[in-house]
Amino acid sequence: MVKKVRLFGCWLPCFVCAVFLAAAAAQDESLEDFKYKEDYDRVQSIVKTPDVVKRAERMVTLYKDRRDMRAELRDYADNVFARDLETMMKQNNYIPMKSLCERALKVRPRFGEAYFFYGLALKREKKIDEALTAFARAYGIENPLKAKAKQQLDVTYRSKGGTLAGQEKLVKEAPAACINYDPSHFVLQQLDYVGFVRKYGSRISQNISRVRCFLSSGVPSLIFEKVIRLAPLTYIFIPRLPIN
Repeated sequence: MVKKVRLFGCWLPCFVCAVFLAAAAAQDESLEDFKYKEDYDRVQSIVKTPDVVKRAERMVTLYKDRRDMRAELRDYADNVFARDLETMMKQNNYIPMKSLCERALKVRPRFGEAYFFYGLALKREKKIDEALTAFARAYGIENPLKAKAKQQLDVTYRSKGGTLAGQEKLVKEAPAACINYDPSHFVLQQLDYVGFVRKYGSRISQNISRVRCFLSSGVPSLIFEKVIRLAPLTYIFIPRLPIN
C-alpha cells in the first residue's frame, strides 16, 4: 500500500506538469491564430486602399508594427508593396518611392525588393555609386527581383567604365550574409553579449530571446532593450512568458 502511494506521489507531479504544458501549448496556438487573423485582416484592409502611395505608406507602418509577421503573409505583403513601388516608378513618381524604400529598409535591412527600387531612384538622381551599392545588396539577397538587380548592376557598372573584378568586389562587400543572434548562448558561456552587438550590429537581421536561459542565469530583462537598441533588427521575437 505504501509503495502504491509513493508511486502515485511520483506520477502526480508529472501528470500535473503534462497538463500544464498541454494547456500552455494550446494557449500559444490560439494566440498565434488570433495574431495571424489580425495581421491578415490588416493586410486586406491595406490592399483595399485606392491611392498607391498611401497604400505603400500603410504597408511600411505594418512592417514596423508587426516585425514577427508570419512568413507567408509577409511574402504576400512584400509582393503588394513591390507592385506599388513599380507603379510609382512607371508614373515617374520617384520622390515618394525613394522615401518609402528608405523607411522600409530601416525596419527590414534585408528587404531585397526595396533595395532594387531604391537603387533605381538613386540612379535617376545620378548617384551612381550609391545606386550600385543598392543593386549589389538587392542581388545578394534572395528575392523575386534578384535577376533584375543583377541586370541593373551590370548595365550601371559598365556605363561608368568599371571592370568585372571591381563589380565582383562590390557584390562581395554587400551585406547579404547576416547573423541570427541568440544572446542566451553568450550568457551561458559568460561572453560579452553587448560587445558582439556593437561590433556586428549591422549584420544582425534576427534576434531570438530565450527567457528560461536568462531567468536561470539571473540576467535582468534589460538585456533585451540593449540588444534591440544597438542592432537594426529585422525580426524581434518577444518572449511570451512574463519577466518578473
